[in-house]
Amino acid sequence: MKFGNEAGERHAQSRVLEFKRNLLLLMDELKKYKHQNSKRFDEFFSVG
Repeated sequence: MKFGNEAGERHAQSRVLEFKRNLLLLMDELKKYKHQNSKRFDEFFSVG
């Protein structure tokens, strides 16, 4: 993705990296929650 200038492109890349980092942290928190509450979690998200 090109923005026409390096500063804009760097800013966009840093936002993407920030988003990825936040997403990984969120996934880690969800894994902890699932481990602590696995029975309720599995029932809530069970298919069928």
